Amino acid sequence: MGGASSVPSKTLEREVEDLQTTWILWTFKPDTVLGGLTYSESHCLWTNDIERLENIPPPHPSPTRKHEVFQLEKYKHVDRRADETGEKFNNKLVFDLVTHLTKDYPDDLSKARSIYRWITMQPVENMLYPDRQPDENTVLYQLWKLKHKQKTYAQVFSLLCGYANLPCVVIDGHMKGSTYDVGQELVSKHKGEWNAVLIDENWRLVNAFWGACVLTGNENEDFCYSTDENFFLTDPQHLIYTHFPRIPDWQLLDPQKSQDEFQKQAYLKDRFFNLEMRLLSNPNCTVEVPSGEAEFLFGLNHKTAINQSFMCIASIYDSKEMNSKAVELADKDLTLEFIQRPNEHLLSIKVRFPEVGTYKVEIVGKDDTVQQKDYDFDWIAIYKAVVRSIPIRQKFFPKPEPEGWGPGRGLHALGLKAITPLDGVIKTDTGEIELQYQIVDKEKAKGIELCFHLLPIGSDVDEADDANKFTLKNDVYTLKIQIDPGEYKLKIGEGSSGLERNVCNYNVISTRETVEEKKDDDEKVKEINRLREELINATEKKTLELLERAVDAVATRGFESYFPEELKIARELIARLKKIQKLMHEVMKLDQTTIAEIRSYGNPVREIHVVMQATLLLLGHFEEETKIWKNIQAIIGRTGKESLKRKIQELDMNKLGFDIALGAKKLMRGLELDKVVQQSAGAATFHAWMTGIIAEMEERHKDEIGNTMPRTTRNKIG
Repeated sequence: MGGASSVPSKTLEREVEDLQTTWILWTFKPDTVLGGLTYSESHCLWTNDIERLENIPPPHPSPTRKHEVFQLEKYKHVDRRADETGEKFNNKLVFDLVTHLTKDYPDDLSKARSIYRWITMQPVENMLYPDRQPDENTVLYQLWKLKHKQKTYAQVFSLLCGYANLPCVVIDGHMKGSTYDVGQELVSKHKGEWNAVLIDENWRLVNAFWGACVLTGNENEDFCYSTDENFFLTDPQHLIYTHFPRIPDWQLLDPQKSQDEFQKQAYLKDRFFNLEMRLLSNPNCTVEVPSGEAEFLFGLNHKTAINQSFMCIASIYDSKEMNSKAVELADKDLTLEFIQRPNEHLLSIKVRFPEVGTYKVEIVGKDDTVQQKDYDFDWIAIYKAVVRSIPIRQKFFPKPEPEGWGPGRGLHALGLKAITPLDGVIKTDTGEIELQYQIVDKEKAKGIELCFHLLPIGSDVDEADDANKFTLKNDVYTLKIQIDPGEYKLKIGEGSSGLERNVCNYNVISTRETVEEKKDDDEKVKEINRLREELINATEKKTLELLERAVDAVATRGFESYFPEELKIARELIARLKKIQKLMHEVMKLDQTTIAEIRSYGNPVREIHVVMQATLLLLGHFEEETKIWKNIQAIIGRTGKESLKRKIQELDMNKLGFDIALGAKKLMRGLELDKVVQQSAGAATFHAWMTGIIAEMEERHKDEIGNTMPRTTRNKIG
């Protein structure tokens, strides 16, 4: 696989491309490649060299996420080489280009990065091409094929990786891209291709086509190409929201999603994951709205949320449900949406619809600290809302002020922190409201004056009116007032008149009636019971992703006090599973040389023998087989799907017998760990992994005999 491709005679009935000289790994049978392709049941793909598959793992979930293995700043030198290469190799062989891009890089990640950076920066659309088809041996030929839609980015990326000796699969399936509209059924026009490249024994997902980002430009001016980092080594948990492989194993997820789940799930975009958001409500892209109002809840990263801005746009579909038009309200001081942050972990977006019908709800956001050119609001999530009915007199929200609803950046900039209220909506059935802000930074808060204006919904502020002021005592600003029944906008400002600088705003609802309040309480009870059930189910399934999502949802909504015992058990399990994941990652990092060194021992010390014997016991090899060292040598010398690392990676603790774990523990009784470390760092790594597995199994067994989450905690409140 290390040379120039040969060009077959053009007398062949079909074109045979240079893909035949590299390793073909495609989940579908290529139409442009002749003969010699075999389907692998274990790897779920077509290939021209099935024997080589024995040395690489089949599709499987990775124990690590992208951020754990790739930090962009560490690969700037790789990007520089790719950028400087540019079009210099366009008239040379593909092999020469790849050799230049990847030479001197000892690691697979640098090689894959260099290829991704180069291909996503090529100005394919506005490059100068010869009048006739370029020489089939050249790089320019591959780019020409891309330009004329005769090849896909996934196919070219796979070709380049092949010359770099990187196993790279072309995956086919459905994609929610530019041709997709939220809620649509997936059809042939939504089909596409992307890649999985093998890096350090783990498959990583790449979409070079989506990664080749055109920032600006149109047909009358030059395009500006830039690399989109979202589609290099994308976590499967993220990509599954827009990419659905035809072969389920190439989701690289456990559990896998069905096509029906993929079609129905929320339509989350790249910016959602860039801002480190979490989905806390409306898991499906189509939202049923029975009473005229829908709420969308998202978890936020409390460390960065203060610098993030969000907007929501609701538009109504026409009869064909493909195009949409803006919704206009008669009163310019009213709006459909209400965006607030009840706490630093939570984003709440409420939408009130004007009439029965089908709507598109587009939620956009940005990081205000990003100074990059062309960076602006972009989609976070898109929903299709089906409104079945609305109240007889639908109320709409007051128009937001610059600082939005609820305490946020405005107060923070003044060195203040809200004590109460934390929500952007203040409800009172007595007519009395109270606000308190604590000074947390005396330097910022020095000399400030807080004022307020209380306005009935729909009225304008008369700037000549005198401002009403907060009182200040013991570093706490306080406002306490009595209001009549009605709905108001409460504007908080800083300055003598309160209008110089808007710092916080609230929607105030005053009523003597308690029907709405009771309705809110009922909804709260339902939400608490739903979250409890999700937490219990995630704990029983012992799946890290489900556990983290369930715990996060409880904490973000502020319901931790309702089931502290369940949360304690779940958090302890998360910590243990993360430890196991980290230990397995250390095993995966062991190179073949280290394992070969253990195997080379003719007569190892007892400690080494016992460690490997106990490790193999967990993997299904009993003591009768492994008491002889030569048998252990034979087992750890296996490759492909029977390799030691592969078996460890595929071990399912939910199916591991507790008696097996106890047997491994018994084998290691009296073991001197120091001797293991002194003799072999590799054996010490296996020992650490095995010890972690045994400890987890003991903890699970303890749960089974009496310390499980009490089933009585399933009792619902209310």
